[in-house]
Amino acid sequence: MRSIPSCVRTGLLGLILAVSLAVSPAFAASGYDYSDSWWTPTESGWGLQFVQQRDIVFASLYVYGPDGTPRWYSGALGFTGLTAQAHTPNYEGDLYQTTGPWFGAPVFATSAVVYRKVGTMRVAGDSMTRATLFYTVDGVAVQKAIERLTFRFDDYAGGYDGAFVVTTSKCTNPANDGTRTLPAALTVTQSGTSMSIVAALPGKVCTYGGTYSQSGRLGNFASTYTCTNGEFGTLFFEEMNVQRFGFMGRLFGADSAGCRTDGNFAVARP
Repeated sequence: MRSIPSCVRTGLLGLILAVSLAVSPAFAASGYDYSDSWWTPTESGWGLQFVQQRDIVFASLYVYGPDGTPRWYSGALGFTGLTAQAHTPNYEGDLYQTTGPWFGAPVFATSAVVYRKVGTMRVAGDSMTRATLFYTVDGVAVQKAIERLTFRFDDYAGGYDGAFVVTTSKCTNPANDGTRTLPAALTVTQSGTSMSIVAALPGKVCTYGGTYSQSGRLGNFASTYTCTNGEFGTLFFEEMNVQRFGFMGRLFGADSAGCRTDGNFAVARP
């Protein structure tokens, strides 16, 4: 079983604490990344792209006009607040149509680009994977239920070192309630929708097994688990996003001690 070297453990915990303390004014928006390809599954043929930087979402909408020819609209949407119940973000801004010089010209003449405001766009987040889209173009109002578009499953297989920051509550023994930072060494195996995570945690080794699913760039892992100290339960890993250097996400679940668990995690490839 892999273990975390003390120098790496100290560095990771210090980094996590530093990041958690360095909260920016736009954290409410930047903490919810909507960057992805989005669509309505029953209406394949149109869609939109969101690219988010901090509290701005640049939206590119590709649809068709009354004559059936392609139309391209875009806009920079600003963060307008969180939905009260779901705590998901909302964005809104002006929508534009652009025309310009031919793409095959030897030199692209920026001065020939014309921007025309056609209406507005608003995105109301229902969750991190679904939203309601509202937009207007030349007086025509449209409302659509949209979700992230998945092209291919990400690959999480490998070994990682990092930490879980978890809060336990409603435990049978109130002494077990509280927030803890747990250094962790993970080994992930994955085959299609089947996933397993073996986690070396302080005082125990836990094995999580279950079903992996994906919504656009975000992975989800619904697991049951057992640990070498006798603990067992269910744990859901959500909003996972893997990069070449590691992956992160949030988690929630319940254990055999009657505790509810909520938290976040970040792990890096050694």
